Amino acid sequence: TLALVGVFGGDGPEAADTAAPDDGPADGPDAEPDADGDAEDDPGASGGGTPGDPPPDPDLTPPDLDALDGIDAVFGGLLVDIDASERTMIAFQDEVAELLAESDGTDPQQLLTDVVEAAADGRDGLAVIRERLEPPLDDPAAEAVREAYVVHLDSWAGYLDAIAGDPSVLGSDGWRLDINTTADRFARTLEEELPDGVDAEVAQFAEGILERGFRTEGEADV
Repeated sequence: TLALVGVFGGDGPEAADTAAPDDGPADGPDAEPDADGDAEDDPGASGGGTPGDPPPDPDLTPPDLDALDGIDAVFGGLLVDIDASERTMIAFQDEVAELLAESDGTDPQQLLTDVVEAAADGRDGLAVIRERLEPPLDDPAAEAVREAYVVHLDSWAGYLDAIAGDPSVLGSDGWRLDINTTADRFARTLEEELPDGVDAEVAQFAEGILERGFRTEGEADV
């Protein structure tokens, strides 16, 4: 999930940028998915249908968990929660990017307040999703993926909490490095641990998550 760079300097917010490690995440999220979908009809909808999650990504279809069992159901449920977490991060970045783009003529203090509120909302949203990701999984491969992702989620939650306390933290190189490093570890773990024979919908969903937020072309700067 790409750490958005919107550095607050002495003259107010500067241009935003993104960064990710080599062969790793575009995390920030992560790319720039279209979050419109059916949000107006059901703003609390999610890929997994959990109220309070961010709007679904119309370009990424989650597997039908009711139709799965065994390891397919384990990985499917895990990926649905991971997707909800990623969309929470994406929603924060999209909101901050919009605030920065519309900042001309905006009261600087109001802009800072809006960024702080967006960060606090994102942090609280991640806390709810983290609770769903807290229980260990019996399958060793799925548990390795869960553990790797929780570390990444915690990095993002810490970043958002820091911004909520001090908006000048937005775009901090230290946080970007930590977020991108944990994202890279998660992406590699998912690629290595996802079973070869997993349900096709689950495999496609996993690939979509990686393509949307954890892969970049060429070398990336950190």
